[in-house]
This record gives sequence, structure tokens and C-alpha cells, in this order.
Amino acid sequence: MGVRTWIVAMALVAGLWPVAAIPGDGRIEISQASVDEAGGFPYTIRAPGSYVLTSDLVVASDVGAIAITTPGDVTLDLNGFHVTGSASCLLGSCAQGAAIGLSGPPSFGFGSNIAVFGGEVSKFSGSCIALGSSARVERMYVSRCGRNGIWVGGGGSVMNNLVISTGENGLLLEASSIYAHNSVRLPNLGGTGGLAIRGGTATAGNYCDDGSCSAEGEKRFYLTPALHPGSSAAAACTAGFHLAQLSEIWDPSSLHYDSVMGHTIAGETGAPMVNQGWIYGTDEDADCSNYTSSAGGGQIAMLTAISAEAQWIIVSIQCIAERRVWCVED
Repeated sequence: MGVRTWIVAMALVAGLWPVAAIPGDGRIEISQASVDEAGGFPYTIRAPGSYVLTSDLVVASDVGAIAITTPGDVTLDLNGFHVTGSASCLLGSCAQGAAIGLSGPPSFGFGSNIAVFGGEVSKFSGSCIALGSSARVERMYVSRCGRNGIWVGGGGSVMNNLVISTGENGLLLEASSIYAHNSVRLPNLGGTGGLAIRGGTATAGNYCDDGSCSAEGEKRFYLTPALHPGSSAAAACTAGFHLAQLSEIWDPSSLHYDSVMGHTIAGETGAPMVNQGWIYGTDEDADCSNYTSSAGGGQIAMLTAISAEAQWIIVSIQCIAERRVWCVED
């Protein structure tokens, strides 16, 4: 089998090779010619239904490619084609419009049950793809967008995507969204504090070149770099994480330590040894009133070895003391 034949075969298997839409199959066709005839970009999807690209789309001005204004129930098959913008910036100060997405942020809860799959999006100053709740994004190659690569609201599913070079986050997932088998490289080129993957819950492995996800899909945990009194420990963990019960992190060998968000020690990898952090421990009466009060006592835990028979030292201290916090993924 020749090299080109192998490439074509693999593209067909992955669903990324253009397959012409079948006339009369009920899908609404979108092409460069039809968009130009309708007055130019952004092409607006105003009604629920099934849509399919039948050519590449090239957006010459700094606007979005496809805007979705219907409340939801849209399927958009890129059919192996490429949607290309004109932006060259990768900064958080770029224009906010998405290449493919809603007229407002996904957190507004508008535009639910939208599926986008099977193509490429690149070179837009806003997010490459920005969708609402219960969205599905699969088999997309997303690159060089000034904000997020893929942004979905709650209850979404983001699977089998390649995201490269974003100004902010590679994947930005709201609560209860899941993700798996994604590869995200070179996020946060705008220096905004973005991560390869922020939020959501992994159901299988992913690759992140900044270490913000796990290759096997394990639940993540970390020890906060900053110190906190017991009265604020419950609020110390970032979104998608919570103050850990000791039982949740008892066996660190089954978890992934997030070295991007967590405290690290030079020359060591994984969870830092002999470092104290607030924890929901073994004494329910010693938890600083659910870690919201400076009165009374709470518990801290210190890891001394990583194994199935974890070596933890648990100590009770006053809630006014400042310690790091053990956080675990929701």
C-alpha cells in the first residue's frame, strides 16, 4: 500500500475525509458559494436541523464563520472540510467572536444539544468552537484561535479531538461535561493563565503537554501551593475540585497528581512528600465547622509514601493555623 493510499484509508476510518453530501438526504448544505450568495459570513443557523459542509469555508474578514442563534437541536457535519479565518493573533485581547458557535458564551445556557464533528477549524481571533449545554464535539482538528479551542456548557461531551495553539484554554468545559481521547498542545499562548484542559471530568485518557490532564484518565488531585486557614479551606480548591475526604485520596497510586495546579518540590515528581494539607479526616467533629470557621480544630494530612497501603500521618490542629489544602477532582 502506497503512502497516499494509506493516508486516504486512515482519513476515511477517522471520518475526516470529505464525503459529498447526498442530495435529498434531508441535510441543509453549506458551501463557500452558498454563503457568498447569501451575503457573506457569518452564516447563521436559525432553525434546528441537520447541516453539512460541501466545501471548505474561507472567512476573509475578522468575523465568525457559523453563528448559531436557534435555541438548540443542531447537528453540523464538517464532512472533512476546513473552516479557515484570517486572524493571526493569539492574545486574550483579541475579538471575542467564535468561529463556530453561539452569539453569547456557553455559560448563558443557550443553544443546547448541538453537535459539531468531522473537520478542521483554524485562525480565528475568538474561540474556535463555543457551544452551549449538552453539546457534542468529536473528531475535530482545532488550531490557532485567540481564545479557547473548544468551549462547551454543562453536560457536554468532547471526544477524539486534536487542539493546537490557543490563546487561552485548549478545552474549557463547564460543570458535568465529560471528555476523553483528546490531544491538546500549546495552550495559553496569550499568557492569560489558560490550561490545556480546564474543567470537566475525564472518562478515559487524554494528552496535555502542560500536564493538566492524565494519560490514563485517572482522577486528579493536588495540594494547593498557597497556605489557607482552616476557615477558608473549603473554598480553596479550583473549579472542578473539592476539599478531599481522606478516603478519596487514600491510595494515591490510583490517582494522577496535577503538577500544574499543585505544589511541587524541585527535583521530585508527583505528590509532594511530607507536606501538610487540610483534609476531611477521620474525626467528623474536627473539621472547623465544615472548614468555614476559625474556631475549634481541624485535621491535616501528610503523605510519606505512595502505595496501595498509603502512608499518611493525620494530625489535629487549630483552625486559625495556615496550611495547604488537599484537593481532588469532582
